[in-house]
Amino acid sequence: MKFFKQFFLITLCFFYTVCNYSQTPTKKAHPLLDVLTVAEKQYNITFTYADKTVENFEIIPYNTTLSLKETISYLKNATKLNFTFL
Repeated sequence: MKFFKQFFLITLCFFYTVCNYSQTPTKKAHPLLDVLTVAEKQYNITFTYADKTVENFEIIPYNTTLSLKETISYLKNATKLNFTFL
């Protein structure tokens, strides 16, 4: 019986650490300015913004398989900034 309790406790600890490790994000945040530059090149567009507005933002880059509309939606949600098409 003692062996079963020890085995159960060790197994429980193992799975707990595996679950915690799987929750850590794998992508690092990048400056918003860099992310916007990548989007400009990818979609052949230009963003106009005040430097002070974007200089303090860091976000996880978007998936490059997204459409332009999906990318703008991602950027809106990640930064809470407004994007307008001109």
